[in-house]
Amino acid sequence: MTSRSASRRARRCAAAAALAAWACAVGPNYRRPDLSLPADYRGALAPEGAASLANRPWWDLYRDPALVALVDRALQENLDVKVAAARVEQARAAVLLARAPIFPAVDAIALGLRQSSGGAPTPGASAGAAGAAAAAASASGATQFWEAGVAASWELDVWGKYRRATEAARAQLLASEMGRRAAVTSVVADVARAWIQLSALTEALQITRDSIASAEQSLALVRRLAAGGVQSEAEVRQAELQLLTFQVQLPSLERQRLQLEDALSVLLGRPPEGVPTPSGSPDLVPGPEIPAGLPSELLERRPDVAAAEQALVAANADVGVARAAFFPSISLTGLFGVVSGTLGDLLSRGRLGDEVTGSLSLPLFAGGANVANERIARARAKEAALEYRSTVLGALRDVADALAEAGKRREEVEGQRRRVTASKDAFGLVTERFQAGVASYLDVLDAQRSLYAARIDLSSAYAARQLGVVRLYQALGGGWTPRPGPAATAARAP
Repeated sequence: MTSRSASRRARRCAAAAALAAWACAVGPNYRRPDLSLPADYRGALAPEGAASLANRPWWDLYRDPALVALVDRALQENLDVKVAAARVEQARAAVLLARAPIFPAVDAIALGLRQSSGGAPTPGASAGAAGAAAAAASASGATQFWEAGVAASWELDVWGKYRRATEAARAQLLASEMGRRAAVTSVVADVARAWIQLSALTEALQITRDSIASAEQSLALVRRLAAGGVQSEAEVRQAELQLLTFQVQLPSLERQRLQLEDALSVLLGRPPEGVPTPSGSPDLVPGPEIPAGLPSELLERRPDVAAAEQALVAANADVGVARAAFFPSISLTGLFGVVSGTLGDLLSRGRLGDEVTGSLSLPLFAGGANVANERIARARAKEAALEYRSTVLGALRDVADALAEAGKRREEVEGQRRRVTASKDAFGLVTERFQAGVASYLDVLDAQRSLYAARIDLSSAYAARQLGVVRLYQALGGGWTPRPGPAATAARAP
């Protein structure tokens, strides 16, 4: 091979590569659909321009150190988060796999041929390599040659088939990243919900024990009065019934507590076991008004919305992949190496040999397969666009519902507080009247039951209010990133 011919071939290969690089990719380019988002959420209470609650890091929202420690543990050990991280690794490898055909495939080769005089050429030997071998071994009675080198094959991505496939794979990677964020969001919110419910159960257990102690004191008092002839045996039985009514609440509350501890343990990635006892209801309320921010922020902040958009990007790119099947494919194949008539002279006296071929393949008839594939790709893109719109509408509804709940829960808590205060006053007055002989013991029992119910309802209302804050924070797609520090680096969300 002369240097001039080698130069010409190199220029041709460079020109082909430039053509592939500058060629346009067929298929539609992605554009975000017009969603016609509202200017504000329904039920938004905060003044215009207030910073969204979702901009607050969760460790600023959760002020309970025990809860913060549990969330840190969940971010490191939760199995759903780890599964989502593994899916991200799979998607990252899929991007490399999708873009691999853009580059030439190169293999190391070694060839050997021996042919007796007058025999037919050995199958598989190239014409150029056989000619070089004959020139190298013309003096021997048998023709033989040996060759070592590299073989390269390359399908030029003129129409962008592989670039569109890479675009789709990258979109799937981003969707998996959003899936990991969604897993983190769900796990942190579930931990917070379990802790709040556990706090409410702890308080309910304490209220029940307090009521049992009060009922025991009342029963002792009634028994003394009955022994003195002031009260009848009927009042004693009613006091005993009141005590039993409070006592039977304990097993149910303790069962619920054990089940919540088991659920919380699994969220932390460990077998069911005991967890730290909440000291009280955690403070999650950010203030009298809860700012929600702008609806447009949901498109970037909510992981499910972002994942749905990336699924649409991938489906849009798949249309280009299907469209590229209608166009001709251009491939280059090259064989470059050293040729010698004897194996011993291959490296010391071998000649340089090469062979470059090009091919063009134009689809003529495939039984309608290419048309069907394009129709399927376009239908999937349409489906992905509709699912994206549906996800956005669902996100807007989640925020509106959470805002409505947050506003009404505040009113409910305030009303329950006033009810508890009134019930305490009523119980104290009725007890005094009973001891003075003015009121019956039935009045004392009714007041005691009312106070117990009011305290339990206040605890439930406060827990529901805190759960509403978590729901709103999750609906807004707020800052569910790991807390700064070495303890929270294992599950880093994007």
